[in-house]
Amino acid sequence: MAVREQFYFEPEKLEEAFDFIVWQFFDLDKLHNDQKEALREFFSGQDLYFSALTGFGKYLIFQSIAIDTSLAV
Repeated sequence: MAVREQFYFEPEKLEEAFDFIVWQFFDLDKLHNDQKEALREFFSGQDLYFSALTGFGKYLIFQSIAIDTSLAV
């Protein structure tokens, strides 16, 4: 079963989780809008392909997915 099928996040709770994760785990103020949109799409059950330049912070998206799902358990 895919991660996105196992967990459901209410949209407002998901935004709170993003803010908490970037502050607590990555010591950043916020995600870029494109990063948030990619995470929203993943957790809404859509397929995700994210392409960006080196240094954009793609790793934050993929690490945030793992952290979000572990916090939901």
